[in-house]
Amino acid sequence: MAVDVNGTDGLACPACAGRDWVQLPAQPRSMLSDGRLFPEGLAKASCAGCGLVRHQRLLQELEIKRIYDGDYKLAALPLDDEFLSRRQRLYADWIFSFFPREERLSAFDIGAGNASLLAQLAKGGAVWRLRGIDPVDAAAALGRAAGYDVETAFLDEYDMSSLEADLIISINVIEHVADPVAFLRRAASGIKSGGRLFIACPDGDRPSTELLIYDHIHSITYAAMRHIAARAGLRILSHTPAPAVIGPFHSFVLAAEEGGDCPGSFDAQMLAEARAEFLESWKHLDGTLEPRLRGGDGVFAFGFGENAQLLRTYAPRAWSHVQGIYADVDGEFDGKPVRRYSAPPEARSRKLLLAVRPDLQKTLRDRLVRDGNLVVSWDDLISGDG
Repeated sequence: MAVDVNGTDGLACPACAGRDWVQLPAQPRSMLSDGRLFPEGLAKASCAGCGLVRHQRLLQELEIKRIYDGDYKLAALPLDDEFLSRRQRLYADWIFSFFPREERLSAFDIGAGNASLLAQLAKGGAVWRLRGIDPVDAAAALGRAAGYDVETAFLDEYDMSSLEADLIISINVIEHVADPVAFLRRAASGIKSGGRLFIACPDGDRPSTELLIYDHIHSITYAAMRHIAARAGLRILSHTPAPAVIGPFHSFVLAAEEGGDCPGSFDAQMLAEARAEFLESWKHLDGTLEPRLRGGDGVFAFGFGENAQLLRTYAPRAWSHVQGIYADVDGEFDGKPVRRYSAPPEARSRKLLLAVRPDLQKTLRDRLVRDGNLVVSWDDLISGDG
C-alpha cells in the first residue's frame, strides 16, 4: 500500500524532532483504554524518521488528563480480580527477570492503579519497600484500602525530588502522556545514584491493536525511545520484548547517564505501510466479519477483555449478533454477567465468536472446535500481528 508522506500540522516529532509524517487511515469511531466508546474519530500519523505515532491533531495535556477522571475504570478493579491478578503476576515475573527477588530495593510504581502490581511484587519473595502513584483516585483508593502506599497524583504533580528510589517502574503509562521526554526526565529525577528505570509499553515496531486506542497518545518504537531517552539524559541499558504470553509489548531498563546514542538507518516508511494496512483491515472488519455470524440460533462471544471492547467499537454490526459471553473465568462485560465456559451438551453445537487477540485465535479455535462448538474467528481478516 502506497502512503504519502507529508506534515500533519508542521509540528516536530517529540522523539526525533522530524517534521515529516505519514497520515494513517482514520477510523470513524474510537475507544479509550478502559473500553469506553469515545465521541471522536481516530486519526493518527507515523513519523517518517523514527516511526513514533501520534494523533494528527495535537492533543493538549489538560485534554488528555480529563480522560482519567472518575469515570476511568481500567485500574479501579478489586485486587482479587482473577484476570488482573494473572496479568500482574506476568508483569512481576518480567520485572524480576531484571532485578533479583532477594535484593532489597525501594521501588516506586508510576501508574500503580489499585496496587495490584505492587501486591504481586510483594508476593514474589522480594523484600522491597513499595510505593506508587496513580491519577485515578478510585483506583488509588483501592490500593490504600488494601494497605499499600499509593497516592492520587499525575507524575507532573508529584514531588519526586526526595524520593531517591532504587527502582522506578512504569508499565503502560508513557504511551498515554503528552510529552514522553518530560515524562522520562521527571521519572528519572526520583531515582538515587545508580538507580534504574523499568519502562514497559506497547511495542511500536509491531502494528497491533494499541494503535486503535484513542488515549494511546504515542506508539513508541525502539528507534523513537532511543531518541526520547537521549533527550531526557538517559541511557538504555537493555531493550527486551515481552514474553509471548504478555503480548506485543517491550521494556527498557534505563539509567540516568549521558551517552545514549541515537539510531542510524530505520525503515520508518515500511513500518508506516504495515500500520496503514493493519488499520485498513480494522476499518473494514465489520463488513467482512458480520456475514460469518448470520444464520443459526444465535451467537455467543468467547472472551470479555480488550478485544471484545474493540469488536464492540470497530465492528458494531458484527457485535450486535452476540447474545451472551463465555470465558475461562467469571466476569462482567457491559453490565452483563460473563458465564464460565464449559463444553456444550453432547450433540448440540454452539456458535462462538472469538473475542481474543488474533494471534491467540488458532489455538483457541482448535480447542473449542474439539468441544463441539461452531467457531467464528477473524485472524485471517486482520493484517499483521493484530
